[in-house]
Amino acid sequence: MHEVNKRFTEETLNHFLSLPTPTLHVVGDSPHCELLIDPPAHQMSLLMPDDRSRPTATPLRHIDVTLEESSKPTRLIITAASNVAPGATYGLLHTVAVGLQNGLNVADALEHAVKAFKELIQSHTKLSVDQQVGLVGELLVLDRLVSTIGPDDAVAAWLGPLTEQHDFALGDIDVEVKTTTSEKRKHVISGIGQLAPNPGRELWLVSLQLTRAGGAPGWTLPETVERVMRSVHEHAQAVNQKLEGLGWYRGDSDLYPDRWMWRSDPKAYVVDEKFPALTTARLSAAVPRLELISDLHYRIDVSGLIPGTPHPALNDWKV
Repeated sequence: MHEVNKRFTEETLNHFLSLPTPTLHVVGDSPHCELLIDPPAHQMSLLMPDDRSRPTATPLRHIDVTLEESSKPTRLIITAASNVAPGATYGLLHTVAVGLQNGLNVADALEHAVKAFKELIQSHTKLSVDQQVGLVGELLVLDRLVSTIGPDDAVAAWLGPLTEQHDFALGDIDVEVKTTTSEKRKHVISGIGQLAPNPGRELWLVSLQLTRAGGAPGWTLPETVERVMRSVHEHAQAVNQKLEGLGWYRGDSDLYPDRWMWRSDPKAYVVDEKFPALTTARLSAAVPRLELISDLHYRIDVSGLIPGTPHPALNDWKV
């Protein structure tokens, strides 16, 4: 077993990433491994001798394995993007180098590093299933609005990621989007302010029902994101910023393989005095010291309520 060179600190890595030219670093002696940090190209590469065990397919998106036959001896090069999560990218390549120094071949070292990388990303940044379904729902509404009122007004109307009180603002109404995978239209409401109308504005709850596609045609969260990105044209950067505000990062697409499909047509319900919403005004009349209550969540079933038509852009929405 041979030692791999000491891992860079975050400060050292950031220094090399800030330089205007590439730098080359020896990271192992047997086999000889070098790390190329190339800030202008937004890439990092691990260079090592070819041991003929290279993987037959790229294990992760944005990671390329190539053979450099012009070098003597022939080298394998593993290249990864460094402009998204550079610390994780460096950690993956460093883990491959450690595996090689510990006697693994390239294919096994890369497989081990990718597995560790995926587990790390999944445990720290993957959206929960409820968060995924909620985001898909907001994107479906955004996609609908793009087709009815155009990308300019649709993107401007999407307020959810900006921590506004409600998800969309359309003309003189606000829209709260709720998405469920249950057979009935049961939705979780977070906090006593989520279904509180803003002064002078009507509030509508748009209820979406999805289900897992299984073997039927459907779409993943990444596919939904890409479809919306294509439709908003020059607003793609603004939409991407809003998505990151909700915890979605394009580089994590591999973590979201679940496919979804519509269970029913969308429905909308006006949140008025007859709607079963817990609000500050209603609770204050019955609960003493309401300000001492926090983290209130409750579930409502709107299946039996009469739907309405909130806005021309959302009318007659059939799937």
